[in-house]
Formats: sequence, C-alpha cells, structure tokens
Amino acid sequence: MCAIGLPLWALMMLSSAAVESSILCSLHGYFMFSIGGTSLLNIGILSVNYYFCVVKYTLYDRVYTTRNICILLCVVWLIWPIFLLFPLFEIWSEFTFDQLRFICSPLNGSYRNAVGIVDFLLSCLPILFCYVEILRTSKITPK
Repeated sequence: MCAIGLPLWALMMLSSAAVESSILCSLHGYFMFSIGGTSLLNIGILSVNYYFCVVKYTLYDRVYTTRNICILLCVVWLIWPIFLLFPLFEIWSEFTFDQLRFICSPLNGSYRNAVGIVDFLLSCLPILFCYVEILRTSKITPK
C-alpha cells in the first residue's frame, strides 16, 4: 500500500487542481481499495488456516497442499483488483474524490452496497465463524 498508494496520494496533493476528474484519482482509488480489500481477505484466509490448525487438524495436510495454497493466494489476490475494474473503467460506478478524507472512492450508490455485501460475505463471516469454532473447541478440549 505504501509503495504504490502513497506516491499517488502525494502526487494528488501536489496537483490538487482538477483531481476530481483525473486519471490519477482513479488509479489512486483503484490501488488503495484493491490492496485494502485484499488485506482484509488475507486476514480471512488466515483465520480459516487457524481454524483448520485447531478445529479440523486431521484435514489440514490434505487441504493445505502447495498446489491449493498457490490457488488460494492467486484467487485472493485477484478478487478485489478484478472487482474494482468496474469503477476504474466506469462500467459500474466511478472513482470520485472525497474532499473530507482526501481520497478517491468508488463507494457511491449500488456499488457501495455490493462492496459491503461482498466484503461481509468473503471476509467477516469466515472470520466470525472460524474464531467462534476455535473458541468452542478450545473450551471443550483440555489443554
């Protein structure tokens, strides 16, 4: 996020005139939201990994093979960049400049609802489920 997002943010601050409609705004928003969404998904897959380590430890070696890990990482690192192509090319929504937060955001209208639903389903639900099951297992199993 720092290597790509912050230099674009600095360029936006230095050329504050006409940021609202520039390609710089779209690129900044695309990279920042792609990396942020991917980071949240990474936390989700870490909780699933921890779930298999603690709760389903007998399946861990079968599920977490080198091939499956590579597929999982590719999928996780492609979901948000692909999902954010819609506002980047203005197919569904667009990146707009938010004066209060000084960031370009695609979160307006129905796209905001879709992002919230996808984010909740792909990140929050697995995290919640995994940690509840881990907590239940750790209370039942003696140390």
